[in-house]
Amino acid sequence: MARSAGFKESFAFDNLEDFVSELPTILEMEGPVFVSLKVFHTDDMPPFYMGNTGAAMRRLSKALREG
Repeated sequence: MARSAGFKESFAFDNLEDFVSELPTILEMEGPVFVSLKVFHTDDMPPFYMGNTGAAMRRLSKALREG
């Protein structure tokens, strides 16, 4: 479905270790790249956290640039 929507590459992960090991290669690919990560959680909900998305994206961008 992602490829027919124009993504050059498409990946699906349900195992965190597999995702982490493939992530450096995926980040080097020419985009657009679609990644689906299946997330499992327990019934215990963590406390609600409302963070600042803009600040989080700036931190992520800086970390990716610094490699």
